[in-house]
Amino acid sequence: MVRRVFILSLFFIFLSPSAHALYKTLNTKHFSIHFENDLNEKIVVEIAKLAEGGYEHLKKIYKYEPDRIHIQIENKIDIANGYANTVQFNKIVVFLVTHNFENMDDFRNWFKSLIIHELTHIFTLDISNGYASVFRTIFGKPPIPFTTPNYTVPTWFHEGMAVFNETLFAPDGRLNSSGYDMIFRKNVIYDDFPTIDKITSYFSNDQWPFGSSPYIYGAGMFNFMYDWLKDDAISGKLSNIHGRRFWYWVNSGIETLSGKDDYDYIDIYKDFIKNEKKKQKEKLDIIGKNRVTRPEKMIDFKDKSIRSFVIDSKRNKIYYLISSSELRDTIYVYDMNKKKTNRVYRSDYLGTRLTIDAQNDYIYFHEFQRSNSKIFARPVQCDLKKDDCDYIEDVNRFKEVSPSPKSSILAGIKLDEQGQRHLETVDLKTGKITRELNNTAVLNPFFFSENQIGFVI
Repeated sequence: MVRRVFILSLFFIFLSPSAHALYKTLNTKHFSIHFENDLNEKIVVEIAKLAEGGYEHLKKIYKYEPDRIHIQIENKIDIANGYANTVQFNKIVVFLVTHNFENMDDFRNWFKSLIIHELTHIFTLDISNGYASVFRTIFGKPPIPFTTPNYTVPTWFHEGMAVFNETLFAPDGRLNSSGYDMIFRKNVIYDDFPTIDKITSYFSNDQWPFGSSPYIYGAGMFNFMYDWLKDDAISGKLSNIHGRRFWYWVNSGIETLSGKDDYDYIDIYKDFIKNEKKKQKEKLDIIGKNRVTRPEKMIDFKDKSIRSFVIDSKRNKIYYLISSSELRDTIYVYDMNKKKTNRVYRSDYLGTRLTIDAQNDYIYFHEFQRSNSKIFARPVQCDLKKDDCDYIEDVNRFKEVSPSPKSSILAGIKLDEQGQRHLETVDLKTGKITRELNNTAVLNPFFFSENQIGFVI
């Protein structure tokens, strides 16, 4: 994968109060950025620079300039994400929380990748050519997409293109990550690539990686097309082709661009899989020549999509978290002696980290709790003897938690309204909260002893 680093340029900026006294708006050449009064304006200016730099790059490959784009910065949501929409005006929402960077090569600059990703959606969805541009002049952009044809192409096209562009035009991106590479290698080992119909929407694939499938395999398809056609502007060209097609003539897009008859996206996906199998088998041959630790199979979790697990110190029980596109997140315990599984906890959205104390009395994790427009991470403690789980009182926006050996202190990552991460500890007896490290990139803190904390950085 070839990457390009875009040069950021900030045009004229001025701050003006919005209609609501709690918000301000920063206006640049192409963007209006809306944010709460108490947000540090340096963060807003940085996002403005990223947005303008990304815009200048994308307009060159799309040969198109969308109307003014509104960016709304949300600083009361603890999930690292964002989304874009062009009906009835162009809007991007950015959640001011950085990714947890479990794969450090995914997002060394999270916001740069996020802005490129969401801007790709704006450029792709907003394009209107041919008959659609005539209708756009008359009807604008109603919810029914007869003036925005690209809303009708499959999800893998949109998300795959956005991941491809974030990798091509930002300094990193998921196509360069060990995570995506691991998924492709797993598919090769087990010969279980999903069929293309399983990646056409966020809900099509009922197997892992579920709703992430359009991102992963769509990006793989765009990378394959890029390597084949050697064209940095492939995203813009395909978007323009589909932007003048009536509804859903999706397969003819790559035929038109490549000039290769009877070679459609289904063929692209088959050839992508064939190519990926060859690449991954070469890597597996290299891995096979090196010494590796022999695994010990404790339990066969076949057909279970496990996001995380933890084993008690006596190696008797396994606690594991399962997610799916259909069911709520659920934590189970498997007793290896009794060969029995029981449910521990269920919720709509749980964090991926599970930890257990040294005495095997408690497990800890965080849950994302919604309250109106807020989504905050709240730590949960489950008493395994009493079979009872509850929030840790008066502790909010606290994630990636881990107990001290005696379960007297809990360490975790505190999130604030400026989008910063802090290492903090909570005394579980007194409720006292202590800031250990300020504005840090540490991950998954853990205890060496009752008074020593380790972490990944």
